[in-house]
Amino acid sequence: MVPGGHGCGDFGSPGGLRRQPEAWNPAGHADSDEARALMSSDESTIISRERFLMENPSVDMSVRKAIKIDLHIHSRYSSDGCLEPVEIVKIARKKGLGGIAVTDHNTIRGGVEAKKYETEDFKVIVGSEIMTGQGEITGLFLTDEIKTGTVSEVIAEIRKQGGLVCVPHPFDKLRHSAFRITPAYVDLVDAIECMNSRCVFPRFNREALEFATRHHLARVGGSDAHYASEIGLGGIITHSDDIREAIMHGEVELFGKRSPLMSHVRTKIGKYRRKLSSRIVRP
Repeated sequence: MVPGGHGCGDFGSPGGLRRQPEAWNPAGHADSDEARALMSSDESTIISRERFLMENPSVDMSVRKAIKIDLHIHSRYSSDGCLEPVEIVKIARKKGLGGIAVTDHNTIRGGVEAKKYETEDFKVIVGSEIMTGQGEITGLFLTDEIKTGTVSEVIAEIRKQGGLVCVPHPFDKLRHSAFRITPAYVDLVDAIECMNSRCVFPRFNREALEFATRHHLARVGGSDAHYASEIGLGGIITHSDDIREAIMHGEVELFGKRSPLMSHVRTKIGKYRRKLSSRIVRP
């Protein structure tokens, strides 16, 4: 269980996915004094990994490793973004994240630039939130730009690059840009965004989680940050170094809370200002 809960609706982690994260069993690390002490009264004791590690800081680092990743962030290369990619990396690291995905609207430029600042202990995933004729599809682990088109065309382009096909905020009824996924598309996508901090109502995220569970799809999450204060508000936690495989095999936990409503207001104002400035005829 992620400390503090999910924050964007009280949903748990129901079964049914390709591989669900399991509660951590100290029996698997019985060579440590701390684990043996915990097991002494009842060998079947199952506790959360995070609780055990907080209470036992001396445990080997290979046991302690956990990576917190925000998989949905916008930079200035999005029409409604303002953050420099290097600034995103600095803020994310300062907030304790172990990785990010920069998913600008219809371009990978922000992700490519942020990738330059990747280090051994901080991962950067190049992505893009692409508008199709039927709504937005997110590609993660991209290498080249993807042109807009139909859902099937965009998905085919993502797959050609070896990327992951994700559906962002699919049940957010307040977003006209959302792709309203149906069972007919289940075989074409890899993951559903089940935690988006910019979903105003918790039920939108709950419905996404229920859909992913019902159809055995992987789960992803992110803040959908457009401003510095939003970075890290949502995402995934994994104990695997291979983030792509962790997502596909369900070895992740969701975390997050809702973004302040003022962030939405700022975004709307920013879009209006850009649209207004683009209409100004310069002499």
